[in-house]
Amino acid sequence: MSNKRHLDHDQIQNYHPRRSRINPPVNTKNNLFDLEQQNPSGSGIKEEKNKIKQNSDNSQEYWRKNQNFENRQLPGTSSFNPVNGQKKEGQKQIEQPDLINDFNGNKYKNNYTFGFKRLEELCNKEPSEIVFVISNKNNGFIDLFKQNKEPDWIFLLIKVSAKVCSSELMQSKISLLRELTCNQFFSHIKTYIASTPTEKNKIRCYNMNKFYEDCLVVFQSIILLLPKTAEEKLKEIIITSNIAIAGIKTFCNHIKINETTITKMNELLQKLNETKVTDELKLREKSMIDNIAQIMTPPENFRELTVYPTADDLEYGEPFLRPNISKGTYQNVEHYLDVQFRLLREDFIAPLREGIQFYKESINDQRQPQCRKKINNIRIYRDVKFQKKGEFVHDKYGYWVNFDIKKKLKINWEMVKRFMYGSFLLFSVDNFKTFFLGIVLNRKIEHLKQGKLIVELLEGAKPLLNTSLTMVESETYFEPYKCSMEALKNINSHNFPMEKYIISASKIINYPYYIDTLPAPVYSINNFQIYLPNLNTWPNKEYLELDEMQYRAFKAALLQEFTVIQGPPGTGKTFIGLKIMKTLISNLYNNQCLSKPILVVCYTNHALDQFMEGILRFTNKVIRIGSQSKSKILEKYSLRNIARMYKRSITTNRGLRNVQEQVKKIMKNINCFKTVSEFIEYNAGILELSLLKNGMPKKYHNFFKTSFNLLSWLFHDNSYFSNVDPVAFIVKNSHVALNKVYNSEKLLKVDNEVDADDEDEQYEPDNLDLNICFKGVVVYTVILDDIKYACKELLEMKIRLENLSNLNVNDYNAFEEAKYNFDMMEKFHDYFENKLNTLDVHTELPETINDLNLLSMDQRWSLYYCWVQETKEMIDPKIMKYEELYAQVYKQYSELQELENIELLNKMHVIAITTTGAAKHRIMLEGLESPIVVVEEAAEVLETHIVSALTRHCQHLILIGDHKQLRPTNSVHKLAKDFNFNTSLFERMVNNAVPYYTLSEQHRMRPEIASLITPSIYNELHNHVSVNNRENIRGVTKNMFFLNHNVYEKEVEDILSKNNDHEARFLIMFARHLILQGYTTDQVTILTTYSGQLFILRSLRKKHSILEGMKIKVVDNYQGEESDIILLSLVRSNEEGTIGFLKSENRICVALSRAKYGLYIMGNMNNLYNSSNLWKKIKQTLVNQNSYGDELDLECAIHSGITIKVSKSEDFNGIMEGGCTLLCKSLLVCGHYCTSICHSYDRDHLKIKCREPCNKFCDYNHPCTKTCFMDCGQCTVLMTKDLPCGHQIKLPCFVDINTYPCEEMMESVLEECGHKVIKKCHDKNPNCSVKCCIRLDCGHACERNCHKNDDPNHEKYNCTKPCEDTNKECSLRHKCQKMCYEDCASCTVKVKKNLPCGHTKNDVPCGLKSNEIKCNLPCIRPLKCDHKCPAKCYEPCKPCERLVKKVIPNCGHIITIECKTIPKREHCTNQCERILTCGHLCKNLCAKKCTPKECDEIILQKISILACGHDKVGVLCCDKDKEFKLNSQYLLDKCREPCLQKLNCGDICLGTCGECKQGRLHIPCSEVCYKINPCNHTCTFPCKERCPPCNKKCMYSCVHSKCPRLCGNQCAPCMEKCEWECPHLKCTKKCNEICNREPCYEPCTLKLKCGHECIGFCGEPCPPLCRICQKDEVNTIIFGNEDEPNARFVYLEDCKHTIESEALSKWMDQNDKEICLKQCPLCKNPILRTKRFMNQVKIIVKDISIIKTKQYGELNTIKKGKEEIILSLKDLDTNFVTNYFNDQNDEYNSMKHLWDTFCKPLLASLKFVEKKRSNFSIPAKDIESLRFVVDLFKTTSTFKKRIEGIIDLQKKQTITNHFKWLLKVAFTYSRQLSNQQKYDINMEFARGARILHLFEITSSTKFIMAYEHGMQNSCATELSKLIENMETLLMSCKIYTIDRDKEVEIITKSIDKKFNGLAIISEEERKMIHNAMSTSFLEGHRSQGHWCKCPNGHIYVVTECGGPLEEAICPECKVQIGGQNYRHASGITVASEMDGASHLMFQN
Repeated sequence: MSNKRHLDHDQIQNYHPRRSRINPPVNTKNNLFDLEQQNPSGSGIKEEKNKIKQNSDNSQEYWRKNQNFENRQLPGTSSFNPVNGQKKEGQKQIEQPDLINDFNGNKYKNNYTFGFKRLEELCNKEPSEIVFVISNKNNGFIDLFKQNKEPDWIFLLIKVSAKVCSSELMQSKISLLRELTCNQFFSHIKTYIASTPTEKNKIRCYNMNKFYEDCLVVFQSIILLLPKTAEEKLKEIIITSNIAIAGIKTFCNHIKINETTITKMNELLQKLNETKVTDELKLREKSMIDNIAQIMTPPENFRELTVYPTADDLEYGEPFLRPNISKGTYQNVEHYLDVQFRLLREDFIAPLREGIQFYKESINDQRQPQCRKKINNIRIYRDVKFQKKGEFVHDKYGYWVNFDIKKKLKINWEMVKRFMYGSFLLFSVDNFKTFFLGIVLNRKIEHLKQGKLIVELLEGAKPLLNTSLTMVESETYFEPYKCSMEALKNINSHNFPMEKYIISASKIINYPYYIDTLPAPVYSINNFQIYLPNLNTWPNKEYLELDEMQYRAFKAALLQEFTVIQGPPGTGKTFIGLKIMKTLISNLYNNQCLSKPILVVCYTNHALDQFMEGILRFTNKVIRIGSQSKSKILEKYSLRNIARMYKRSITTNRGLRNVQEQVKKIMKNINCFKTVSEFIEYNAGILELSLLKNGMPKKYHNFFKTSFNLLSWLFHDNSYFSNVDPVAFIVKNSHVALNKVYNSEKLLKVDNEVDADDEDEQYEPDNLDLNICFKGVVVYTVILDDIKYACKELLEMKIRLENLSNLNVNDYNAFEEAKYNFDMMEKFHDYFENKLNTLDVHTELPETINDLNLLSMDQRWSLYYCWVQETKEMIDPKIMKYEELYAQVYKQYSELQELENIELLNKMHVIAITTTGAAKHRIMLEGLESPIVVVEEAAEVLETHIVSALTRHCQHLILIGDHKQLRPTNSVHKLAKDFNFNTSLFERMVNNAVPYYTLSEQHRMRPEIASLITPSIYNELHNHVSVNNRENIRGVTKNMFFLNHNVYEKEVEDILSKNNDHEARFLIMFARHLILQGYTTDQVTILTTYSGQLFILRSLRKKHSILEGMKIKVVDNYQGEESDIILLSLVRSNEEGTIGFLKSENRICVALSRAKYGLYIMGNMNNLYNSSNLWKKIKQTLVNQNSYGDELDLECAIHSGITIKVSKSEDFNGIMEGGCTLLCKSLLVCGHYCTSICHSYDRDHLKIKCREPCNKFCDYNHPCTKTCFMDCGQCTVLMTKDLPCGHQIKLPCFVDINTYPCEEMMESVLEECGHKVIKKCHDKNPNCSVKCCIRLDCGHACERNCHKNDDPNHEKYNCTKPCEDTNKECSLRHKCQKMCYEDCASCTVKVKKNLPCGHTKNDVPCGLKSNEIKCNLPCIRPLKCDHKCPAKCYEPCKPCERLVKKVIPNCGHIITIECKTIPKREHCTNQCERILTCGHLCKNLCAKKCTPKECDEIILQKISILACGHDKVGVLCCDKDKEFKLNSQYLLDKCREPCLQKLNCGDICLGTCGECKQGRLHIPCSEVCYKINPCNHTCTFPCKERCPPCNKKCMYSCVHSKCPRLCGNQCAPCMEKCEWECPHLKCTKKCNEICNREPCYEPCTLKLKCGHECIGFCGEPCPPLCRICQKDEVNTIIFGNEDEPNARFVYLEDCKHTIESEALSKWMDQNDKEICLKQCPLCKNPILRTKRFMNQVKIIVKDISIIKTKQYGELNTIKKGKEEIILSLKDLDTNFVTNYFNDQNDEYNSMKHLWDTFCKPLLASLKFVEKKRSNFSIPAKDIESLRFVVDLFKTTSTFKKRIEGIIDLQKKQTITNHFKWLLKVAFTYSRQLSNQQKYDINMEFARGARILHLFEITSSTKFIMAYEHGMQNSCATELSKLIENMETLLMSCKIYTIDRDKEVEIITKSIDKKFNGLAIISEEERKMIHNAMSTSFLEGHRSQGHWCKCPNGHIYVVTECGGPLEEAICPECKVQIGGQNYRHASGITVASEMDGASHLMFQN
């Protein structure tokens, strides 16, 4: 079958399955300017194009071929430069007859040709000369206009023509113009003009403006002299010129066209027949400019652009953009991706740019705030601050932001869409000159109300703490953009799906590739078997219950790999989509023909839910991806819910859990460190000791053994706490808990407690926050808040005990104890608080601190805070390290999360996802490999969203939608208008005539509603029979109506929207009216075009409970839905007449097509009519149907013919019951008539309540007074009744007299006491009211009334009068203060008492005994040590805890210890001074035991000759008695013989044999260089081979300043003005430049202090010597001229010497060829500041600078090398664990420490340089050394896997140690590696590589098997010997040379050859071979003895009987095998390993 796979009728008949699939090539041609499309007539252009095709192989590239004219010449031409007119070198001018093609294809011979050089010369002549040349018809000039010439020729011809046209030579001008217009020249020039926007030739681009000016002159002349010709022929070329100039102006910055030229060309177009700029012309111009844009080369690869905006993006508003090609094809995939990516990126960034630029302008706006314009597109939040606190949300670390500190924002957070998850934020401190980025991580209303938000910072940004920021929120939602842009970046030409259609818009559609893989191309549809390729086998449309277009679309969707189905409103596109899905699933998935699921993609969650609910009717094997689904039905099908129940494979589970635990562990560490950092910042207490030790010098670690030692050191202030130990008091007090959790030592090492082998534990993917068990670490030992809380508790206890303290001595003692504790705790609190406030108080500390106890308290706290600061600084780098590590691991975790559910998803039939979700889960979709993709509502989706959802595995794409309805929405209107960015893939395919299928029969709208969109929007839309004769809407006279009004809209600023209160109130009342007609809320929907109107409608709905549940939606969210009745609010109504996006045909289409039975529209038709042609058509349709007006007629459903006109909400007030204004008057069940106003609801009056008076009576005939519908209840009429007691009373009718209590008062006599009382009639037992007169036992009178029936003997009575006795145990007879009935207590009167201890106690209760009171005052009893006792007075004396110095008897050391402790050796912290048994000094601490066996002193021993040839070694003392092999590395390393080898630098190595590893790797040369640097300093660095830049201070200075740099760096030139001047001469140069004046030789006119003349020169410092006063000193002969009477002297400012000028000048001129600083001849100090010789000094300094550059490297090279090396180091540092060997032990830690020692400072310097300007640099030689180290580390890491493959552990350790040794040396001398060391490392690295190869061979299965089987043949023996020889060479301690390496290489090749020759096979292979060959044995596979070995061990077989009959040659080793007459050849043995035979066949 051919590669084309489209199905037509001919091919269908001949269909057969294909074996291969080849995609047709994609069109990659450049789409240039199609002039045929731009030409209204087109015929002329077609002819020209046809002619051009005859002379060009590629017409589309016609002018492109000729762009680089200087590189490609036509025959007979020379290269010409229009600027200078020069010919290219090496080219000759040819002027001779030639054959020339005319445009008819004929060839003619011209005797003369007008050459290029001649034409060039003609351009420079005057018009008067030119006319003579052009008048000669035989010179060939005129023929040039007939020829197809290159652009350079056209330039010159136009220039000549313009010169002639600008002259007054009228006849010559007319003659020339006739030639121009009559020939083909106009076609040539028009073609070239059209291509000028893509001109690449720099010279032509430079002269383009002059070219167009010349064209203007020519065109104007033609219009003036040949007007008719101009109208016929010039019009097209001027239009083309205008379009081309517009294209140049828009896209070509490299071509400059003057505005004057542009204006004149435009005026020319207007003059020419008064051409009008028609829509067609505009379209042609846009088309041409678009074509120009597509050819423009992008400034960079779009993949280099970040998805986030940069500072340049927001500052400059002209990014490179090209329009989306809505009609036409793309060049290739890269072209397509570039266009789409840049448009998508600009769609997000442009609103941000516009908003921020407007904000910047508004800052400088001086107008009042209310007068300023509102900032659009962004929201500004000022005075925003970051909080240090952060947390993980959705596995990402976020920071808390306080955006409303002043609580000024008044925002309804439930209503607005601010701070949505993923919203984009910018933060700036300088009004967005610089900024950093973030996105919202979480949106919780409760946080937003507090003005708080959690934000993830992007691109490694860090929050600016304690800084006020300005924050901008983009109103454009970022998440979809980000996901799609990242997806587009990952797509390329190799994985681009459906390229043939999306890129090339192919009209030939192939069938899906998977059809070839089917067992048979047969589908079953509704139990009907069809053969896919044969359309005759298909059932008809009636059988499938489809209309004609549905039937076609259905077939196409099953047979075509790319299907576009357009479904106008109500035509059933969802229905046909579900039918297609059902067919595919039932035939491809139920039969298991396809294993990968169908992918269903929708733009919105709502549309996706609707489609998926339909799919669930025929399959439940579906999964919905995403968390935004609102469908309850789909909830159980969400990926999250299904995945939790699914058990993954062990591999997946293990991998996920492993990475997840890594993520958790890092998160835990980050949280831990963040918490610690945050708490330390609070300064809330004393840091926990193990944490503090991170910032404390190690020498103090032993001083503080516990946290209590630290507290004692800080708080033991005797001057404040007197004799009390505050720390002991705190420890003893149970109210303060110190170190609640003792795990702070694990702060820096958080362990992972997960069993990796637990296979049953399943990883749970919830894609939310990881579950982290974070246990708090101890940060503080004690905090001030704890002390404060303890004070509060003690105060409460004190108050509680104070009330009890008077009762007994125990309570009193407890109170006194509580009081003491409170006072002490309060004192401690005040002291603690005061010290915490001294954080910023600086106290001077001693330079050296040996004993911390000697510091004052202020110094102690100051030192403590220094340690705290060090601890703080330690934490931040660790956090950064973990955050970097987290970013790496989380990327891997995210990728695994994407792939984790592939196994589960592949078991499904359908996977559903939104476009945003698809872009976000791109990795998962790649792994899913879905062959079929269905996109619902595809016309509503941006093309980028669809493409990012497709993968290379897509074989079948079905797009379902309607481009006439909602189009894709984008943020920037300009991109939609000018760049076609709102054109969907769906619409683009339709525009390009890719086959699509339009459904044409609608099943939704009644015909009158459908008429609004047909034919105004849809040319053809048929009504299904079901929509006819539908019932009318009740309560309204019209089923469709447009209610016109002119009430204006309002602006909703918060959400940048509009609302119209008039429409909202009317439609709510109208909806209520419809509900009252009996419609349900599900049948009525209110649609609006603005979200502002949506909110007001919803708020009004709340006022009417009857409307609860009614849908109110915006039009954009209602596509694909329908309702019985639609009420549409258009909102827009304003004075300007603007209608916004109501002009959009697509939105209008959706809005008008949602209703099934009734449609009611409300809006300002006048605005609509005047702003849109479509609304004019709609109005006319409405008017024709009488469905338009300013009032709507409502009709009463009860009273026929009664109508009510309504136009505003108030009009419904009269018909609030849904009927009319008449009364109902219906007869009710109760017999009354309904008095309500006419109501359309409850016509049976089952719910209506009768309001008439009730007509019922009670038993006494009293009438009911309630309303009819109420329950009558009990009769309450008052009536007189006779009670049983005889009294009469008025009671309510219903009261029973038998139970009613009589309240009448009456007199009665009591039986108990005989007293008379007045009581109530019903009271049976009244109380007596007479006073009791009985006296009590205490003598007081009873105070109760007579109580004969209640305690008559006063046994229970308590007398409450005051007691008359004295207190118990009172010596002072204080009166009792209690009541009479209470027992007297101990006396509580406060008195002064003397205690037995001698102290006096005030305020003691009088009744307490002094000997029982506890004295809380400090003890005054002296201890034995004469220190004060620390106990209280009542306590027994405690041992003394004061710190004192004591001598330890055993060792004699002095230590600080508690007084009570007896000093012992174990307390000693000093160094041990004992001599070991070996005679050496012990190096342990004194407290530890001496261990001679660990003595590490080096001792010299003389032993037998070592492998290196020496016999002296320096071994450790502890190893002196051990026995070692003479070739052991241990002894070799200890060899003490001098190395004495000559190094590459020429010096002798001063290391020992052991240090230099027997000369294999020398230590660095230590010989001091002593070379003199060009700067005159002596180099004191070791080794003359690599002198570093001089590190002494630069000596160079001038009068203005001194160079601050080191001498080795280049000096910064002084830019001040030179100050060398005198009255005769003056320098005008800058200080660093060569002076432009000579030295002045005039004598100095100044007088010395002595009054004599100066002996110096004019304008120079005066020498301090006088020719007269100091004659001897001046005339001292040094150079010979000093005693001359006129001798002049120069004062050297550098050394202060005075020297004769002539001699000094000669001295300065000596050795001019030598570059070195000139020195004073007397003292040798450099001469640098003497102005007379400054020019010489400057020249020398400049030369020295050049030498420095050559010697130390160029600055740019160094800078570049530094950046490269630091980036490499950063990468290696990040992946150190991965690159280094896996054994994490002490050796690893040591190596990591070496790495950090040199690497971390470099990385830190990089960060410092990024933040600040810095002179940090690395010398070139250091860079070279570091580069060597980096390369070594990288190369070593490549060996890691190979080493892991070595089975032998000893060998593995050997080779690992070898490379570790090399790395250790490299890391140690990382920046100072000498050439010798590099050479040595390279050679040892080569040795290591050879050893590794050897070990790989000996560890291979083949080698092991060979030696396990004990092969004794010659091949194995030789191999063994070779390996032994190679091992001897490699393991030798001798220097590894190149010659030795060559020798090893030869052996290696021999080993490889022998190794490959080993005849070794595995057991399985042996069985397979034996079974295969045994079929040829006579006795089958059980037969033995057939397998033989040649003398060298190679196996062969003898078949049949097993006896050899002929001889042969072994193919491996060429020896004789086989045999004759069943006898084997000599040396042949049995191969028993093949079949277990003990001997050969026929061999005894």
